[in-house]
Amino acid sequence: MTDVFASRSASADKLFLLVMNRHPRKRALVKVSFCGFDPMRPLRTKVLRSSGDDAKFSFGYPENVRCGIVNMPKYKMMDHVNLDIPAAGIAMLLEMTS
Repeated sequence: MTDVFASRSASADKLFLLVMNRHPRKRALVKVSFCGFDPMRPLRTKVLRSSGDDAKFSFGYPENVRCGIVNMPKYKMMDHVNLDIPAAGIAMLLEMTS
């Protein structure tokens, strides 16, 4: 019950990932490999979390979805990344660079 969406920059030096765990009760341990890319390192990540898979964000109920942006420490270049995504959670690597 995990969905992955990815996009790269036109110059192919940046990759944007969004990994969604649709399971309402179990966390997802996900390994994303960068096949076909030079080794990369994450720059920023965004984590979205809701109280359940049917939670809807609205201006009337902003607490239904919580968001945090995390600037990553200067990691070494790598050929994959491991993600631990909570139940009904979304992990977004806003930017990875080679």
